[in-house]
Amino acid sequence: MTIFQKNPNLRVLVVYNSASATGAIAAAQQAGVADKVLIATMAGEDTNVEQVKKGTLALTYDLNGLDYGKVMGQMVAKSLSGTKLTNEVVDAPTGTIYTKDNVGTYIPWSQRLTYADIPSKF
Repeated sequence: MTIFQKNPNLRVLVVYNSASATGAIAAAQQAGVADKVLIATMAGEDTNVEQVKKGTLALTYDLNGLDYGKVMGQMVAKSLSGTKLTNEVVDAPTGTIYTKDNVGTYIPWSQRLTYADIPSKF
């Protein structure tokens, strides 16, 4: 028995990652409830953005891990330089929720990343 069969009045389903979103979309379509259940994910990956564009996913949350990682990296650098860290509030990026209304503003990961050529002897 699927979640949709167990919960016939289900109207919103929030799943954790991209694969879960894809599976939930397929399950909702198979159960014939895709037009009745809004599905959302916290993944914010390129695949999910395409699903939002198609209308099969209601929303996706992009954590903006690159900027978040920069803030966390600065904290690590402070600690390694001998600065004692306290329980201070850190101004970290909050990410973006993408829906059909703003999905056109999404910047793919491939355009956000800067790759460095790291020499290797392997």
